[in-house]
Amino acid sequence: MAFLSLGAYSMLLYWATWPVVGVWFPPMDDWSGDWVWGAITGVAMVWPVGFLAAGYLNQILLARNVSAARRRTAYAVVLWGCAALLWFMVLADQFG
Repeated sequence: MAFLSLGAYSMLLYWATWPVVGVWFPPMDDWSGDWVWGAITGVAMVWPVGFLAAGYLNQILLARNVSAARRRTAYAVVLWGCAALLWFMVLADQFG
């Protein structure tokens, strides 16, 4: 069950980044082949590394006395950017 939830988790990341990723790549309905499930679960397994980058940036901004609202926004942007980057890398490999 946990392995299947990786797919749902990754699809949420895909839908969150679709406004940018969808400009360059075909919609999910056009995906087919053995690579699809591996790509979906792979993105979900690698994306948590983005939390390390976001946390590091948060510590830098905290040291510079940046407000909590701006730090939260930066944290969210880094996590979204990591998800978008991962989907770009996976889809460029398949459709590029």
